Amino acid sequence: MKSSGNLIGLLVLALILFFATPLWAHEDRVIAVVNSDIITLSEFNRALDPVIRSIDDPRARDDRRVMEEGRRFVLDRMIKELLMKQEAERLNIVVRDADVDAYIEDLLNRRNITRRHLLENLADENTSFEDFRENVRRDIMKSRLISREIRARVTVSNEEIGAYYKEHRNLYEGNEAVRIQQIFTVVPRGSDDAAREELRARAESIHALLEEGESFDSLVRNYSQGPEVRTGGDMGFVEKGMIHPAVEAAAFALEIEEVSGVIESPAGFHIIRVLDRRGAGLKPLEEVRQEILEAIGNKRMEERFQEWLGDLQAKAYIEIRL
Repeated sequence: MKSSGNLIGLLVLALILFFATPLWAHEDRVIAVVNSDIITLSEFNRALDPVIRSIDDPRARDDRRVMEEGRRFVLDRMIKELLMKQEAERLNIVVRDADVDAYIEDLLNRRNITRRHLLENLADENTSFEDFRENVRRDIMKSRLISREIRARVTVSNEEIGAYYKEHRNLYEGNEAVRIQQIFTVVPRGSDDAAREELRARAESIHALLEEGESFDSLVRNYSQGPEVRTGGDMGFVEKGMIHPAVEAAAFALEIEEVSGVIESPAGFHIIRVLDRRGAGLKPLEEVRQEILEAIGNKRMEERFQEWLGDLQAKAYIEIRL
């Protein structure tokens, strides 16, 4: 009787463990076969989850038609990603971890944000850093596939560039802009009035050095705390509406090579010098030729890439078991 009691206890424990385990753990199965690769239900659900969460309207989430379209979209995307991966392997295209790291570092520099800000943005989007890295890896792979299989087949004629320029001339109406170099004294968040006044005094002392003949460039190197320090304080051309109103007002009032006084903003204290100005008006075709070439070429390459991917999909062995 004792052994029978133990057996019943073990059966009860097994049932408890079974129902305590998430349901998807028992349901994981192959839902699609793509040539020699498979897609599992858990992989599919993981890819589907952010798509569902991006639907703000609760009524849409309850709409079977909308949800079915979402499921088809996600599965089709996963199939295409597998086909891309398979073709990259066939062509010996490898994306190393170092390639991904370099891409992310370049992205941070171009957007002028820190890794911490990137992680905060990903958290706001409910995206893990690991998923972000995999998306970057796919982007690099796609770019290399396009370079290998598509780019050489895409040409853009001078006539097409001219026609695009005429049709989209509103895009090339230049706005008045000034090129600014700045020395920036940061006021940390949460600073009290006393701390702010101390930093104002620091900015005023830097300005006094300018008046005594110190070069703007050297003061940028020695004192500026802004992200533009890497470029010698050069913020490039800025148009109205791109910077804090107080800084903007001073910048557009200055002549070339003229230096401002100390300007206060919520972020800190600015001393700016205008390096160059440019006026409004239609930019010449030669000035924007490369930009137009890239706009037409990129659109055309994306269209050709999707056609190429569609051909791969048509020729592949694909079995849907969802």
